[in-house]
Amino acid sequence: IRTTMNDVIQAVYPKIFAVGDTTLIPDGVLTTFPLPADAEQVLTVTQQSYGTSGNWRTIDRYMTRDAQEATYATKRTIDFRQGLAIEKPVHVRYAKKPTTLTANQAFSASYCARDVSQT
Repeated sequence: IRTTMNDVIQAVYPKIFAVGDTTLIPDGVLTTFPLPADAEQVLTVTQQSYGTSGNWRTIDRYMTRDAQEATYATKRTIDFRQGLAIEKPVHVRYAKKPTTLTANQAFSASYCARDVSQT
């Protein structure tokens, strides 16, 4: 069954994809940040606002591009074209290739892979 499920997972990509998250902390100097190695496409970018509200504002002025191998260890970067609040977290949600099931995983009722080696 696991082999069949893995075949299906691989067959539906990229129409159905996994989602990853990363957090960046701007320092006021850098405008380009490396994305995780598995990042295929940026889905959303938000930044925590100043003040006590704790609201997150949408960042929509950015570019992603192939990284220069000599500068960044990953294959993609994100470059911000608008000012970011210094030291306030930037949350990047991205699409990535789904992982296949391993021997220690099972499909739960919610259709999410989970580790069953410790149950």
